[in-house]
Amino acid sequence: MSAPTGNRFWEARTTVGRDRLFSNPESLRKACIEYFDYNAENPILINETVKFMGSADIIGVPTMSPLTIKGLCIFLDINHQTWRNYASADGYQDFFEVCEWAENIIYQQKFSGACAGVFNASIIARDLGLADKREITGKDGAPLSTITTTMTPQEAAEAYASTVNDN
Repeated sequence: MSAPTGNRFWEARTTVGRDRLFSNPESLRKACIEYFDYNAENPILINETVKFMGSADIIGVPTMSPLTIKGLCIFLDINHQTWRNYASADGYQDFFEVCEWAENIIYQQKFSGACAGVFNASIIARDLGLADKREITGKDGAPLSTITTTMTPQEAAEAYASTVNDN
């Protein structure tokens, strides 16, 4: 069934798209604090075996859960692109400082948790961009020479000689 003739329902809406979930930076800050509090009040339970006087029991040991931006987005009921929009200084200048503050708290919690051994340090280091990278180059910063099967013996010997470090 088609719409009745003369239907102009779309003109009744005064704005386009859904309303902002956070009307001001302070409401976003309070919602972030709720996420941090929720995370602290609901730790992950890790099962550990406890042995005492010949009997063994499995108990849940509360363990801190790492804060994440994606977890925050789920908690706030926004998608990750919306968070990035809030966090960019372009369109949402007022929200930029709150997003920076929240991201700094998340970074610090992950870093501290990894240092204390609560979180897997390798996973957190990759997540935080703290990978230990080393660049390998040839002599005087030149690219490495590669010896291939298509080289003549003379070319292969020269390529090998260029990789030898004469200290």
